[in-house]
Amino acid sequence: MFSKRKEKEKKQKQLEHCFNCEYSFAAQSEGMPTNFCPSCGQENTDKNVSLWELIKDAVGNLFSLDSKLFSSIFGLILSPGKLSHAYNSGQRVRYVSPIRLYLFASLVYFTLFSTSAIDFLEPNIPSADELSVEFGDSGVSIQPNKTKEEIAADALINLAPKDDEALDSTFAQMEDELGFDSTRNSEMADVKRMIQLANKYPPDQALDSLKAENNIILERSSDFLVKQVLKLQHEGGVGMMRHFFSSLPIMMLVMLPLYAFILTILYLFSGRKYIEHLIFLFHLHALIYLLFSVVFLLVRNGDYIQTALLLMVPIILIYTLMALRRTYKQSYFMTFIKMLGIIITYPIMLLFGLVITLGTSFMFF
Repeated sequence: MFSKRKEKEKKQKQLEHCFNCEYSFAAQSEGMPTNFCPSCGQENTDKNVSLWELIKDAVGNLFSLDSKLFSSIFGLILSPGKLSHAYNSGQRVRYVSPIRLYLFASLVYFTLFSTSAIDFLEPNIPSADELSVEFGDSGVSIQPNKTKEEIAADALINLAPKDDEALDSTFAQMEDELGFDSTRNSEMADVKRMIQLANKYPPDQALDSLKAENNIILERSSDFLVKQVLKLQHEGGVGMMRHFFSSLPIMMLVMLPLYAFILTILYLFSGRKYIEHLIFLFHLHALIYLLFSVVFLLVRNGDYIQTALLLMVPIILIYTLMALRRTYKQSYFMTFIKMLGIIITYPIMLLFGLVITLGTSFMFF
């Protein structure tokens, strides 16, 4: 009786047309079910949604996504090439789509990577236990517990010295090594003056000073490029590198279709379509991002991150060999030859993308 009452209530909620796509249920043949819209799939009910229905819908979608995501990640890590083979074979419901899996892994990795990179770029403010207190004739002085080499390494982020004395020392060293006199070389003197102004003043003010002094640099380059150089030196390169790191996810996503052409050439006679190569690359890069994310999460000491990432390289190479073998079903010898082609061409294309990204970062930071 209770179930009949629930059925009756549900029937009373049903409408004559779908609110989502305006499909008319009156046009259906008699006896056809009207619980869901045959056009868009939305449930045929009124606009009034109870709190329980809202929670049930949210939790249901969340756990549905989580279960697919976890099964996709486990399949990606534990079975090289399994997801690509399954997706290309038409088995697509049980796993997250390749592009979604790639975007998820990319978001996790580049968030961790950018955070670590920005921490490196930010000036290091020593904590209390990193300071030493010295009592001398001139009073009390507080110094960081750093060697001269460590302080010099921290200063490497600056493109040129920030004070005039250090700048004069740098130019004096250049004169000795290159054999020129900056006092007689007007171009080098103007370069030195530009650096001095960039160190002391904001880019706009420094540019106005260069114009007032008829600096020869402005005759050799546009105001925009000179302003970007002034800004670069004034900020110590931090703003440009922030823009560069934030642009890396977009660069990688744009480069993936180009990488797919490399696989298309390497497997030209395999009968595979271009989209199948792209799907394989989505899965492979998702795996790489997830592995590197684990490194950033587990290795908190920056001195060991580079070593840990290098240790991942042979793991990734072995995984790639197994994934290529399973996806394209060629012999291990042929797969190894194809992987050598990837190893040769991939860094070249990656370097090209990094140079383009660095150039655009300089132009737009």
